[in-house]
Amino acid sequence: MREKFLAIGLPLFFFLLPWQTRWIFGQELIVGEPFSFGVMSLYVTEVIVLMIFLATMVGKKWKWPLRPASAKLLVAFLLACLVSLLFAQSVSLGAAHLLHIVFASMLFAVLLDRRVNVEHVAIAFVAGLIIPIGLGVFQFLVGSSDASMLLGLAARDAQALGDSIIEIGEGRVLRAYGSLPHPNIFGGYLVVGLLLLLGFNHHALKKHGWSFLLVLALMVIGLVLTFSRSAWLALAIVGVIWMTHRLTVKKKRNWNVEWKRIVVGGVIVLFASALWPSVIDRVAVDGSSASVTERLAQYEDWSETFPQAWLFGHGVGNYTLAVEATDGSREWWQYQPVHNTPLLLLAEVGLVGLVLLISFCVFALRGNIDVKKRAVPLLACLALVVISLFDHYLWTTWSGLALTATSFALLVRHN
Repeated sequence: MREKFLAIGLPLFFFLLPWQTRWIFGQELIVGEPFSFGVMSLYVTEVIVLMIFLATMVGKKWKWPLRPASAKLLVAFLLACLVSLLFAQSVSLGAAHLLHIVFASMLFAVLLDRRVNVEHVAIAFVAGLIIPIGLGVFQFLVGSSDASMLLGLAARDAQALGDSIIEIGEGRVLRAYGSLPHPNIFGGYLVVGLLLLLGFNHHALKKHGWSFLLVLALMVIGLVLTFSRSAWLALAIVGVIWMTHRLTVKKKRNWNVEWKRIVVGGVIVLFASALWPSVIDRVAVDGSSASVTERLAQYEDWSETFPQAWLFGHGVGNYTLAVEATDGSREWWQYQPVHNTPLLLLAEVGLVGLVLLISFCVFALRGNIDVKKRAVPLLACLALVVISLFDHYLWTTWSGLALTATSFALLVRHN
């Protein structure tokens, strides 16, 4: 029975993970207005994680497979998150975010189980992104998409203020959201999905041939249409590492496979070429000066806010409210988390919480990295480290927490 929950429940979870169906049970306000980081909710995928955890982890048969100290440090970090609520502007908002962190910890523990089929997890993760990619292409081409309560989709429109767009000529074009809350999050998922897909390329190319390459091309196209600079940079860095490794390892080439890669690569290059002016504008500092200015201002906010609660933090999920408490003279949409995950963590859980989290990661990693067997999750974690320096969703959203927990669990598994 336990094996069935892992064999069926985990692939179902990863297939549904990109969708945002949830029960919203609360809303915090900032300067009197509702805001996205003030939403308190429970996701359907979190319920699935809880069911799998209770069915497979609770019992005498399962033991923590990593060093015992890592389990204690993870619990200590969760307790530090709980203690941080004593200093929070909104305890209810902090408790709701702490719930997401607990569910991410459960997901991490489930993925450590030796009975988990990692290949099935990877296939389900990649398969779950196909429909969102189609939706993302539609959003880019049409410039809008409708809301759906059942699927957890918000309405998107290139002409609406607040939705992420790029400008092509004199027109506004909607960036690809897929089924996720922001194009940057979609970009992060596609980067990890691409790495997981490439991790099984030898088997997939032999068994599925063109269908594998088609999925690969679709994922690259989806990534381009997110116009996520952090995701592009992360993929570029790990891509250089990956290719350097491949070129330095002497291996006989299968040209029956290589020419298919060349054809698919050519199609991707042609597609990217058509969007090249927009890509350049997105990457160039001059083309995104407003975004750069906003992010620099966020670092100034952090430097003023963090010292007020440097030891235990302002409370998980409470950073924006802490900024409002420091300066309440702005419009509601001007209050944003700092786009740097380590700094945001430091502000919300304090020095104590961050030290405990780093210590947990170090103890979980000790003696558990076989670069040959763990190359893909290692690259995925490196990609998320790069993304974390330019964005905050790995900590502020359930989607980001689940992505981080998955990548790190696959890295430190014993088998």
